[in-house]
Amino acid sequence: MREVSFTNFLILKKKITNSDLEVLIISGSMEPFIGTNEKILVSKIENLDKIKKYTPIVFHQKDKLVCHMFIKWIKKNEQTLFISKGINSNKYDKPTKVESILGEVKKPKMSSLKRIFLRIFFK
Repeated sequence: MREVSFTNFLILKKKITNSDLEVLIISGSMEPFIGTNEKILVSKIENLDKIKKYTPIVFHQKDKLVCHMFIKWIKKNEQTLFISKGINSNKYDKPTKVESILGEVKKPKMSSLKRIFLRIFFK
């Protein structure tokens, strides 16, 4: 995704509390489920404890907005972090602070069939 400073990320995070945000995807890391140059709709996650494995999320990392699948929560040095992964990546992303999450991808909607597919083929 496009470059976004941490200051601009905080502004986006404030905006998303009032309404969904449209974000343009500029990489193929989530294809075929979310394509390059596809616009997605991102919503605030009201309860992070209820986020499910393989939920597509948008988060801030290294001055970029990244759209990858949520994998799991971990605790490290009394800090809550999450692990994520792009569909077309061979590696998991490095653990990221929970505060870096912008929101959950609402459109395109991840169907139950796609989630089953991910459980089988996405490791």
